[in-house]
Amino acid sequence: MDFLGDIEVLIGRILIAVIFVWSGLHKLMDPGHTAQYMVSAGGFPPSMVFPLLWASVAIELGGATLLILGVGVRLVAFILFLWMIPATLMFHVRHHETIEWMKNLCMMGGILALSAYGAGRFGLDRIWARRG
Repeated sequence: MDFLGDIEVLIGRILIAVIFVWSGLHKLMDPGHTAQYMVSAGGFPPSMVFPLLWASVAIELGGATLLILGVGVRLVAFILFLWMIPATLMFHVRHHETIEWMKNLCMMGGILALSAYGAGRFGLDRIWARRG
């Protein structure tokens, strides 16, 4: 990949990560509201809600951080892709939130492309590999 392509991948990683940061922080700042939504919209039993909520926060914030830094991007992006499948189906498709699930499909396409191409030269993995 050329220099401009690597810049584009870096910008793409950051832009994709932004929504995961926002979503994770939103859940973290108001876990009670998120838990209520998970019970009402997702149909989860209350006993499952908080473990799933904290897993979601960890995956979203951790995944976003690793995408921005360029660490393990192929694996991280694929995990985020897999994570989005049930989230999209359970919270958006079955409630006819067309714009939300279409947004998720676009995000899934972007993170799947990152899974295929990796971080490019502007990621910590590449920098560490050059030093090692």
